[in-house]
Amino acid sequence: VYTIAEEKPNILWFGTRGAGLYRYNSLSQSIEMHFSTQSDLPKRLNNDDVLSLLIDQIKNKIWVGTSGGLNQISIENKPYEAKSYTAKEGLPNQTIHAILLAPDNSLWLSTNKGLGIYDPAAKKYKLFDSNDGLLNNEYTDGASFHAERTDKLYFGGINGLDIIYPLKMEIIS
Repeated sequence: VYTIAEEKPNILWFGTRGAGLYRYNSLSQSIEMHFSTQSDLPKRLNNDDVLSLLIDQIKNKIWVGTSGGLNQISIENKPYEAKSYTAKEGLPNQTIHAILLAPDNSLWLSTNKGLGIYDPAAKKYKLFDSNDGLLNNEYTDGASFHAERTDKLYFGGINGLDIIYPLKMEIIS
C-alpha cells in the first residue's frame, strides 16, 4: 500500500505499487472493489502503479495518480468507471506523484517534469518548472499538502520544497 484516502467514514481507498486500487469498508472489513489494468469493469486504470489519491467530495470523484498518467473515477453512481488522462490528453509527463485540489478547484499535479495544473474538461495542462522559479522539476511520491487556512499548496521534490499560492497566481495560457 502506497497511498490511502478516505471517501467517507469507514470507506477507504488504498493505492498500491503494482496491484492497482482498492475500496475498503472498515465496518464489514471487506474489499468492495478493485480497479486495475486487468479489471472486468468497462473502464480500467491506465497503470497499476498507484502513487497518489485525491477525493473530491464536491464532485464525487476520485483522482488517481499513477506511473502511467492520471485517472478520474466517478463515485456518484455504480458501477464506477475510470477515465484516463495520458500524454494523448495533454499531460507532458505521465508520472503523477501527488494531486492537490486548490481553493479555486484547479487540479495541481506534481510530476517528473515539473508542477502542473490540469483542466480535464478543457483537456488543458499548464506546466511550471525550474525555469518559472520552482526549486524542483522532479517531485517525490506523496509529498504534498494543502494548508486550508492559508490556501497554500506545498510540494516536496528532489531539490526541496515548493510553496504555491494558487489564488495569487495569474496563469497565462
